[in-house]
Order: sequence, then structure tokens, then C-alpha cells
Amino acid sequence: MILSAIPLSLERLLRRRLNRIPSLLIQTTDRQKTSDILSEFEAIYPHFSDKLFIFHMSTTEFSSEFRVADGIRIVALDYEQINAINWFMNLSLKIEHPIFHYNEFMIRSGELLASWGEVSAARRIHARLVSSWTSFNKSPTTPNPYWRPFFPIGLISMTRVVEYLANAFVLGHEIGHHFGTLDENDATKYANTIANEFFAGAMYEDSLTGDGPKFTSFFSPPIDVKLDEHGSFSGQATRGMFLIKYFELIKSQQKSEIFCDYFAFIAVSIQSAKRKTPPIDVISSLILCIEGVERLTYLTNTLQRTPRSRRRTAVRFDNGNAKLRIAFLLHLIDLSSRGKVELPESVCAYWLNMDDDARNRLELLQFRYGRNSIADMTKFLSRGAFCLGSGMPFPKLSPPPDELPTGPDGIIHMAEEALLIPWRFPSSIYRIEENHGWTPEQPGDPAVIGFASALTDAVECVFGQGAEMVNSKPQKEAAIRLVRSPRLRLLDPDGKRARTAKAARRGAHQRSSRPQRTE
Repeated sequence: MILSAIPLSLERLLRRRLNRIPSLLIQTTDRQKTSDILSEFEAIYPHFSDKLFIFHMSTTEFSSEFRVADGIRIVALDYEQINAINWFMNLSLKIEHPIFHYNEFMIRSGELLASWGEVSAARRIHARLVSSWTSFNKSPTTPNPYWRPFFPIGLISMTRVVEYLANAFVLGHEIGHHFGTLDENDATKYANTIANEFFAGAMYEDSLTGDGPKFTSFFSPPIDVKLDEHGSFSGQATRGMFLIKYFELIKSQQKSEIFCDYFAFIAVSIQSAKRKTPPIDVISSLILCIEGVERLTYLTNTLQRTPRSRRRTAVRFDNGNAKLRIAFLLHLIDLSSRGKVELPESVCAYWLNMDDDARNRLELLQFRYGRNSIADMTKFLSRGAFCLGSGMPFPKLSPPPDELPTGPDGIIHMAEEALLIPWRFPSSIYRIEENHGWTPEQPGDPAVIGFASALTDAVECVFGQGAEMVNSKPQKEAAIRLVRSPRLRLLDPDGKRARTAKAARRGAHQRSSRPQRTE
């Protein structure tokens, strides 16, 4: 049975420990979606929710958590994380201009900085946003009349997926963490078997030259970006010993992630079958969902690790899990389409009846996100954005050789090339002002351009600027409203929604300031 509310004392303690700034109001429809997913899980796994509480929140740090306190298991479900993923998927499905992706990631950067107390940095984010939009509107390359997003075939069907997929995926993943804390049962045994078999089969791959040692498919050592005493770029270093030292721990963490993603897949599949969503749309949207999560994670980590003063240091960039998680989800879909996974009856029929178009899309994506592929571009873009944002000029590289060296030389070449991948992208990908004239006919993913250019500008707004921490909640909230204002001007040109929100805040403040009755 789902308990209706967290005990008040525990809720207060959790709020203090999370110490987050509230974001937007949680809609009743969103709470209902969460309740529906939990009820469906309860029907499949009776009593799974004993001592499980859902802590509903919407915060400017847009990340959900699973916690255990006093024997009670708590899913702290952040609806702003779901909202952020929905924004990303919607923009990508419509193939919006890169500046709209840039706009969203810059706003997320400002929200993070303001919630951490770096109000001055958040204001610099807003100033950069205003400058970028002014440049976009005045640029002679900007399409006139104003360019509208390109709507691909099937968009209406796919936007229906956005209504539920992120909520189901995020909640299902956190429920997976809950299952991981329970005593071993049939559900956890089966999920562990599926995850471990995939992990063992995908663990190693042959080298690209075919004559070297086998490499780990979803592992790569962290890379340090080194800065000298003046805060200037002074090189990069691969932390191979770090990977060796923590190899077993990293393996354990990755297995845990895909174990939880098994339950996320169950949640998404149940919702998709109930709505009769075409499987091809679910497959494509799941990829976008994971990519959105990965970019938000790298955005947060990069801003956290960016030095606020110019000094000698090394900034670490870890390997992400997006490629592994996408490959695992595609593996689950493949097994389900062949009846090789134990699923609820309605879900089994849903995946078994995939049409040829969906199967072809699945095979294409399995190849793209399979072994020996460089599909996890986010980690390379994040490192490149940090280097450029901290003042490094874009390097001129010689083209890679037509044929890869073999033997030990091939291994050395691959290690050196891993350091150079961020600079194999066009330099324009990191500068939004060089993409004002972008149209759908041109090469380049607008989501990739928007993310890379936003992170570059966000690092510039933080690096070497000093850390001016503010603990005033009203000042933080004012800074958050400021950085959101470009979005409001896009969505609310006549100001009606802004006036309604202001009136609601005033009413809430008046109610909270009234003296409380005592018995």
C-alpha cells in the first residue's frame, strides 16, 4: 500500500538536509501520473511499497534522490527534473533552432548558481543570455521572417510520449533503487540476472586495429584538464591509475544503474502499452530522455568543478553512463520484442507486436550506441566547453591518419586521440553567435550546438570570477526569476502569465505572514 504522506517531522528533516530552493508549483496532473505508476507497480509487485514514501518536490537543482532514514525508504521525486527532460525532448523533437536549446541550458545554469548562493554569477548568466538574444535578433544571418521549428512526420504521436515518458522513467529508476535495498526476492533476482548477463556480454571489445588487447566497452579513465598558477590551460592527463584503482567500484555503480533502469523500462512500457503509443516513438524518445539526463548531469558537475579563482589545479572529467544505459535499454527492447523477457502480459504483447519500421530503428540505434562507437559526445563536449570557457584558444589540429597504426603505436595513438576529440568538432559548435543562420537543412544537431555553446558561456561567467556566496533566500529567488525572464518573454509575450504568477506569490506571502491560531 502506498502511504499517503511522510510524517511531518521526517518531512521537515528531509527539507533541511536537502536545503534546496523551490522551483515551480507541482501540478495535480503530475501527482496523479505518479500515483498511477505506483499503483501499477503495486499490482505487479504486491507490497513492494511497504515503508516507501514519495516526497514530492520541485527544486532548482532538478535532481531526484532515493534515501533511507530510520528504516523508511524515501523517493525524493523532483518534478523540475522531469520538466527539464520534457523541455529537452520537446525541443529535440521539433528540431528547434540551437538558440532555444542554448536558452534552456543557460537558464538551468543560472538556476543552479543562484540556488548555490552565487547570485552574482547568476546575474552574469542573465546578462550573457540577453546579449546572445540581442545578437540573434540583430544578426543579418538570422532568417527573416522569423524561422519556425521544423516539424517532422510523426511529431504529434511522439509529443504524446513526452506527456508521460520522463515521469515514468525517473520514478521507475528511483523505484529500482528502492528494490535494491529490499531483501532478495524474485523481482530483484530477475532484474540482477538481466543486468549482469548484459554487462558480462558487453564488458570487452576488440581494439579498433584488431591486433591489440581487448578494451572495456563502457569504461574509460577520467581526464584531467590542468591549469597553471595563472589559471591558464597547461595540458591534459589521462588518469589510468584512477580507473585501475576504482575499477571494481565503478563496475558496481554501473551495474546498479542498469539494474534500476530495468524498473524504469517496466514503468515506461506499462504506460506506453496503456496509451497504445507506437513503439518506434518510444524507442526514439527513450534515447532523448537519457541524453537529456546526461547533459543535465554534466552541466551540474562542470559548473561545480569550475574554479572560481585563477590558480594551479586540475579539473577532472569523468566518464558518463549514457552510452551504457542506452545500450542496455535497447537490449531490453530487443529481448522483449522476441519474448525473451518476463514482463506483464499487456507489456509483452506491446513489444511483441513491433512493426518493421520500429525493428529497423532499433537495429540502427543498437549499432550507433553499441561497442566500438563514440556515441557519448556529451563528455567530450563538456571538456571542450570548459577549456574554451576558461580561456583556452581553439587549437588547430592536423587531420587524423587515414589508416590507424597497429600494435603498441596504435594503442598510444588511440590514447592521444582521446584527448583531442573535443577539438575534432567544428569550433562553431561552442559559440552560439556563429549559428544564428542555422536551418534544418544544415549539418549539425541543434541540441548539441545549444548545449556546448551554453556550457562554454556558463563557464566563462564563473571561471576566475571569485565566489561571492549569498545565504539570503529572497535574493536567491530573485536571481532565479531574473535568469528565467528570457524564457518568460518567449512563452508569455503579453505578460499575462507573469502577472498571474506575481499575484500568486503575493497571496502566498500574505497567507504565510498571518499569525497562526493556537488552541
